[in-house]
Amino acid sequence: MIPCYRQAHFLPEAIESVLAQTLPAAEIVVIDDGSPDDVAGVASRYPEVRYIRQENQGLSAARNTGIRATSSELLVFLDSDDRLLPRALERGAAHLEARPDCGFAAGRMQVIDAKGALIKPWKPFPEAEDYRERMLYDHCGIYPVTTMYRRWAIEAVGGGFDPTLRSAEDWDMDLRIARRFPFHLYNEPVAEYRRHGTNMTQNSRVMMTSILRVQHAQRRWVRGNRRMEAAYRAGVRHVQRSFGEIIIDQIHADARERRWLAVLDKLALLARWYPRVVLDRAEMKLRRLRERIAPERSQARSSG
Repeated sequence: MIPCYRQAHFLPEAIESVLAQTLPAAEIVVIDDGSPDDVAGVASRYPEVRYIRQENQGLSAARNTGIRATSSELLVFLDSDDRLLPRALERGAAHLEARPDCGFAAGRMQVIDAKGALIKPWKPFPEAEDYRERMLYDHCGIYPVTTMYRRWAIEAVGGGFDPTLRSAEDWDMDLRIARRFPFHLYNEPVAEYRRHGTNMTQNSRVMMTSILRVQHAQRRWVRGNRRMEAAYRAGVRHVQRSFGEIIIDQIHADARERRWLAVLDKLALLARWYPRVVLDRAEMKLRRLRERIAPERSQARSSG
């Protein structure tokens, strides 16, 4: 299924990448999430595609509409700006067929630019003794476009993606499945992720808030398991540092331009989701102030 919002210009490539599969897709559904561009016109060019339009509700809700509208036992969620490589469905299905207890199987992806040119080749998954622990840290580098899910696994953990999340909804889904069922990661490229100016990954505020919400929801599940607790804490720190530094740079830029409301807004964000950095930066400022004042006081006493 292919959710689409403001990406009709990329949609033909996404659809054609599904039509080019060595294992034909049983169903191809485009969910128009209230997009202002001509998603319907693009979808109508392909008789194999079923088109559904809904009021704009966000990516999770669009995917959930696709789940309800289909009956296939194996599901792939292809964003409208990405592309599947020709053997993606064949390889995903083969890996799941060999592992009937797995809730999902995920391969690797390469990164392309807005025009479809390769800018980053695929890399193997990071090595890990237990990928459930690694999932708590950085999601193992799994992306929806590379993942094939079993319908029964999605239904067993609630039936869909969390529509209250504006990002990291796939991470949340994968963690819910991983708590109950095995999953499989394989080092084969199966998709192309398109990097361009409107990617959600460009929005540090949304990404940080959503990922930390997902991670914090794991606390009750890891409690009592020392290794999982350690992985959880390391993952939270990793996300706080990664996105917190970006947001601090944005605060400095806002301050230079005297955008004080934006500064206060971002400081409030950090105070909620990364309070340690606010305290650390305040302590650093006070330390520098004391270091600057101390020589001045010493000089004043000596001259007095």
